[in-house]
Amino acid sequence: MAVGRLIVGLGVGSAAMIVPAYIAEIAPMKYRGRMVGLNNVSITGGQAISYAIGAAFASVPHGWRYMVGLGGVSSILLAILLPLCPESPRQLISYGKVEEAANVLHRIFSNASEEQVSAKIQLIIETVQEAQLSTQGRSRWDIVKELNRNPAHFRALVCAFGFSNPVAVNLVVSGTNMVSACINMPPVDPVGRRCLLVSTAWGMAAGLLAVAISFVYIPVSLDTLEVQDNTITPTAIVVLVFIIWFVAFYGVSFGNTAWMSADFFSTEVRAIGTMFMTCCCWGSDLIASSAFLSMMKGITPSGAFGFYACLCFIGWILIIFFYPEMSGLTLEESQEVFQHGFGVRYARQLRKERRRGGE
Repeated sequence: MAVGRLIVGLGVGSAAMIVPAYIAEIAPMKYRGRMVGLNNVSITGGQAISYAIGAAFASVPHGWRYMVGLGGVSSILLAILLPLCPESPRQLISYGKVEEAANVLHRIFSNASEEQVSAKIQLIIETVQEAQLSTQGRSRWDIVKELNRNPAHFRALVCAFGFSNPVAVNLVVSGTNMVSACINMPPVDPVGRRCLLVSTAWGMAAGLLAVAISFVYIPVSLDTLEVQDNTITPTAIVVLVFIIWFVAFYGVSFGNTAWMSADFFSTEVRAIGTMFMTCCCWGSDLIASSAFLSMMKGITPSGAFGFYACLCFIGWILIIFFYPEMSGLTLEESQEVFQHGFGVRYARQLRKERRRGGE
């Protein structure tokens, strides 16, 4: 079981790193955010289905075997369908396969003319050549150091970091997460990621603050963390409501948008940058899930939820000042943004110019 979990972890970890970067490179600009969002909807939907299956087999003799076995079905389907996915045109061009890249672009932009595809190919060639020149003769470790030393790359890394995923502990919470991710997906490109984050991320802090205040009136043993009153009180209902509130606001804000940050990184550091982004998201998840019970005992449930409410509030403030809007920009344009500080104003100006050009 331990070896199997390790193998599964390697596969899931690789997919979590590669898929957002792949979608960012292959998706048409106006659908890029929604396609990354669809990936996250699939993940949260899978969580909801897995909790439903777990509930169904919970009372079945040796039910855990069915739970584990059914988990392999989706993996088999993925293995069958993956060969149908086209390679990223940027990857093909980086290996000199220009004609194959043109064929892929024709599949992606089915209504594009030969001249439009050729222009796109030329733009990608220039970007790839620039990236290859900047990384020529350098090791992976050199690129990691470049990601942290180059101001533009580091700003992109900072904006992609800082999103932690609260572990869904039951079907209600995971279902709420899935529905919220579905709500986030349609407006993310036309409205913009930054606008969605600024208008919704505050709800996470508000929900956790309400839970923290509610726990003041719920008797909890700090030794066992058991609730001393076995009756369902109005305060307990408030806690449940605002936990669901928190997950809902998480789903429409950080939960989906975090994985759309792969397009922050320049071509030469995108793979490493996306790896760091994934490690940060899951590392935060690990820290929160490992330390939360100890925090509940050490600083009381109110203190623990209040602490995370403060983190969410600080995150919301940082988004307002430092998170640029990338929706509506090509990958090449988005790479320019962090050359101008955190690029909030510069990205806004770029999007205005693009809209005027479209008119």
